[in-house]
Amino acid sequence: MKAFRMLIFAALSCCLLITSSCSRGPDAEQSSELHIVATTYPLYVLACAVTAGTDQITVGRLSTGQVSCLHDYTLTVSDMRQLETADLLLLNGAGLEDFMTQILEQLPAPQIDCSENINLLESDGHTHHEHSDHQEQEHDHDHEHDPHYWMDPRNLSLAASTISSALAAVDPEHESLYLQNAEAISEQLDAAYSKWQKALNAISCSYLITFHDGFHYFAEAFGLELLFSMEEEDGATASAKDILTASTYVKEYSIPAIFTEVNGSGAAARAVSGETGVNVGTLSMLMDGADIRSGSSVEAALSALLQPMSQNIATLSEVLK
Repeated sequence: MKAFRMLIFAALSCCLLITSSCSRGPDAEQSSELHIVATTYPLYVLACAVTAGTDQITVGRLSTGQVSCLHDYTLTVSDMRQLETADLLLLNGAGLEDFMTQILEQLPAPQIDCSENINLLESDGHTHHEHSDHQEQEHDHDHEHDPHYWMDPRNLSLAASTISSALAAVDPEHESLYLQNAEAISEQLDAAYSKWQKALNAISCSYLITFHDGFHYFAEAFGLELLFSMEEEDGATASAKDILTASTYVKEYSIPAIFTEVNGSGAAARAVSGETGVNVGTLSMLMDGADIRSGSSVEAALSALLQPMSQNIATLSEVLK
């Protein structure tokens, strides 16, 4: 399987080199339209919101949202075309794009690390607990930092600011618009965050068990304690030890529900539920969603992130009350 993936990667790399030398003709060079490509859905939404009000920007995204885990993702031909035509690349950073480092090194477009200025959490593997002897450090994915920072709304504001500054540098004519939109994004996120905090302050159980390893920022943002988190890789199943550990936490802390991710596997969670009788809920990692319509306002674009996050809060408020 690894050899097959490397063969596909090599073929796509060759495709990139060939298309980069011949796909853009004189008309493309004369076009004043800028094409931005984001590697993740949250950055795509933020870029659409930051550029609302100008018709000289197109925003695209890679198809990375089709999976819950990018660690084994393989770029598609469509992804490669997006990358090759980009005038500006928005990277999640924090190690999330490690799987495409060789491709990124071949691209001429400026690349913006949107994790800049964000206080990144250390990557501590798939389990996390500070107050008992059950702590595990088994599945780190080799990231120095946890890359899922977008799950904290405050970090989305910082990423929007980084995007607006990058766009102002390449398109100074619309600098005031980009900065104004970034400020509007921050205001909306602040208001939503305050509302969500109040909702979660009312729950009686503040402990989380998730079957996706990307909820550390979310837990920290809302004063929750992530007792245990893990992610089942493609083709792998949770160990008996993982299921036992999660089941032990459920019983020890009287946890009413555990949570899977929308696109993730629920096999381990169902096993824990069968062992303990605990309910299984679903939370979104905001990794995918509908495309943003051209001409959308800041509010309309940003709703693509606010709505699923609001649903996360509603789910937690209901089952952890």
